[in-house]
Amino acid sequence: MSRERATRCRWWPGLLLAGLSLAMLWGAIGLLHDSKEQLAERLRRQMRHGESLRRELEAFESDLVQSRESMADSQKLLAATIEEREGLRGELYRDRLHAATLASSASDVTRARSFLDGCPEELRGWEWNHANLILDLSLDRCIGNKEGLYGLSMSRDGRRVAACSIDEFVRVFSTTAGKEILSFRLEGDIAQACALSADGEWVAAAWDDGRIDVWSVTRGEEEVSIPGEGEGVWSLAFGPRGETLVAGDAAGKVRVIVWSEGGEEQVFLAHEGEVNSVSMTRDGTHLFSSGDDLLVKVWDMETGKEVGSFSGHTDWVRCLASDREGKKVVSGSDDRTAKLWDRETGEVLFDLLHEDPVLAVAIQQDGRRIRTATPPGRVFEWDGFTGELLRSYRASVDSVQFMAASGEGEVVAFGGAAPEVFLWRLEDRGTGVSFDSGAPSVNGVAWSGDGQSFAAGCADGTVRVFSAVTAKILATFSGHENRVLSVALSKDGKLVASGGVDGTVRLSDVGTGLEVRVFRGHLLSVTKVSLSEDDQRITSVSGDGSIRVWDISTGEAVLKKPGPQLGVLSISASRGGDKVFWAADGGTLRVWETGEGRKVGGLRHEDLGMVSAIDLSPTGDLLATGSPYGVIHVWNLETAQLQSRCREGGGFIGAVKFSPDGLRLASGSEEQSVKIWDPFVGEELATLKRGTRAKSLSFSPDGSRLLGAKADGSLEVWHIDRDQYRLLLMAKNRNRSGNEDE
Repeated sequence: MSRERATRCRWWPGLLLAGLSLAMLWGAIGLLHDSKEQLAERLRRQMRHGESLRRELEAFESDLVQSRESMADSQKLLAATIEEREGLRGELYRDRLHAATLASSASDVTRARSFLDGCPEELRGWEWNHANLILDLSLDRCIGNKEGLYGLSMSRDGRRVAACSIDEFVRVFSTTAGKEILSFRLEGDIAQACALSADGEWVAAAWDDGRIDVWSVTRGEEEVSIPGEGEGVWSLAFGPRGETLVAGDAAGKVRVIVWSEGGEEQVFLAHEGEVNSVSMTRDGTHLFSSGDDLLVKVWDMETGKEVGSFSGHTDWVRCLASDREGKKVVSGSDDRTAKLWDRETGEVLFDLLHEDPVLAVAIQQDGRRIRTATPPGRVFEWDGFTGELLRSYRASVDSVQFMAASGEGEVVAFGGAAPEVFLWRLEDRGTGVSFDSGAPSVNGVAWSGDGQSFAAGCADGTVRVFSAVTAKILATFSGHENRVLSVALSKDGKLVASGGVDGTVRLSDVGTGLEVRVFRGHLLSVTKVSLSEDDQRITSVSGDGSIRVWDISTGEAVLKKPGPQLGVLSISASRGGDKVFWAADGGTLRVWETGEGRKVGGLRHEDLGMVSAIDLSPTGDLLATGSPYGVIHVWNLETAQLQSRCREGGGFIGAVKFSPDGLRLASGSEEQSVKIWDPFVGEELATLKRGTRAKSLSFSPDGSRLLGAKADGSLEVWHIDRDQYRLLLMAKNRNRSGNEDE
C-alpha cells in the first residue's frame, strides 16, 4: 500500500467521526430549534386559553354582581312588600277593632264579635283583649273541682267565690289570683248549697241531711256545725255582717240562724214547697225569700212578720237582690223574666225580658243599674230607672247552670257540668287596662303622634317606651342620673325626648335603643320637654325658670331664655315652643313668647294660690292650673280672665291635661280619682276611675284613650264608654263663653 493511500486510510475514520458529530450537532440544533418553536406555540396557546378564562371570569363576576344586586333589589322589594303587607294588616286590625267598638257601643254583640274574631291572632294585643273583655268577659277560670257544680256564691266585693261540687268538696277561690285558697268536705255527703259572707271571711255549706257547717276562710278552720232537721237546704245566704245565716229548706221554711252566738234560730213558715232563694238587705232590716209557689215574700226582721207577698212569676224564682234601703227588689226566674218590685207597694216597676232562665241578679245600691245573667253565659245591664236595656255581654261557654254575682254585679261567676268556675268582670265608665311599668314610680307619660306607642319617665332614672298594641316594652334608656320628670315622643314614635332632675335633656332612638344626644344648659331640674310639630326641635323648661329650644340635628340651643331667679313652682310650654307659662310664688302666672324672648302677660286671681299642675290647651287659648286644695282654674288667654273653676272636692291636684281638641280636661288628684271636665264651664263630665292617684296624664292623639301614671309605678289606659261620649258631644255644642249654641 502506498504511503499516500495509507495516509488517507488513517484520516478517514476521524473525518467520518467528525462529520457524524457535526450531523448530530446540527440535528440537535434543529431539534432544539423545533422544541423551542413548539414550546413557544404551546405557551401562546396557554396564554390564549388564560385570556379566555380571564374574560369568562370577568363575565362571571359581572353576572355575580348583577345577581347580587338583583337579589338585593328582590330582598328590598320583598321587605317593602312584607312591610306594606304588615302595615295593611295593622290598619285592618285597627279598623276591625274600631268597628267592634262601635258595634259594641250600639249593643250589636253579634256584629262586634265577628269583627273581633276577624282580627289576626298574632296582632292581638291588650287592646284586643280589652275589647274582647267587654264582649266575652271571661277573665279567668278557677280549676280545682274534679266534676261539675251544685252551687256558687260570691263575696260582696267579688274577690272571692265559693263553689260546691259533685266531687263532695266545697272550695273557695280568689278571683284576683284565680287559685284555690280553701277546700273541705263531709265524707260521703254532698253540699247542696254554699254561701260566702259579704266580706269573704266566712263560708257556709249545707249538706244532704240539712246540717250546716261554717268555716273561717282565713284560718282554714271549722267554726261551728249546726245540726239539720232532716230536710235538705236548697238556698243559703249570710246576713249583711256575717253574724247570721239564712237557710231555705225543702219544707218551705226559712231559718235565720245567729251562728256566731251558738245557733239561736228564728223560723219563718214561708212557702208552700221548697225555698229556692233567700236574701237580706244590707241594713239587715228585711228578708226576701222565694219558693216553688212562685211567690216573692218580704219579712220584717224586727217583728218576724211577713210584710209583703209578690206574685207575677210563672216559674221558679232562682235569685233575689235589693238596693241599699231595700226599697227596690229584683228577682230572676225560670220564666225568662227578671222583675223589679217596689217593696212598699208590691207593684212590678219593670219586667226585664230574656230568652233564657235568669240565674243571677244584682242591683247597684243606688238602684241606677241592674244586671242579670242567663245561660249559656250572657249578662245584661239595665237602667234601673227606665227599665231600658243598656248593653249585653256574651261568653262562649257551654253548660252554664249556676251563677253568682258580687254586690253590685261588677263580677259574675258561673259554672255547670264542667269543673271550671269562670269569672267575669263588668267594668263601668272609664274602663281601663292596668299593667306594671317595672319602675318604682312614674313621673311623666306621653303618646306618640301615631298612637302606636307611649313613653314613661320613671323615678329610677329610666325612660321606658311601650307598644300601645301589646303593652310590651320596646326600649329602655338609663342615661339620666336621677328621676325623669317629663317625656315626649315623635310622631312616628322613633325618637323619645326626656328631661330629668339631673338638669339634662336627652334624645334617644327607640329602634336602636341608643342615646342620640345629650343637651346641657339648665341649672335645675328639667320639668317639661316637648317636640316641635316637625320633630326637629325640642323645647325644654326648667325649675330655674329658664327656657331652651334645641336643634336636634346640631345639638345646639337656638334659643336661650333665662327665667325668674326665685319662686318657680310649675312650668309648661306649648308643643311648638312658642309660648312658655310658669307659676311663681304668690299665685302669679307669667307668660313668655319664646320667639321674641319677652314677657307678654301675666295672670292673677285672688284665690289662685299655689299651682301644683299646669297645662296649655292644644288650641293655645286656654290654660289650666291645678292647686293643692282641690280646685282647677281654667284661664282664657285671649281675654286674660278666669274662664271657669273645676272643683275636685279637696285634695292635691297632681296632674291636669287637655284633650287634643281642647274640649276636655282630665285631672288626677290625691283624692285618688281621675276625672273629665268641660273646661269652658267647669262641669264634671265623668269620673273615669276611683281609687287611683295619677301623677301624670296624657291623651292619645285621637282623644279616645287616656294614659295615666299611677303613684305605685303602674300605668293605666282608660277607655271612654258611650255614655261619656254622649256627655262630651253635648260639651262640643258649647261655645267658648260657656253658653249653649242656638
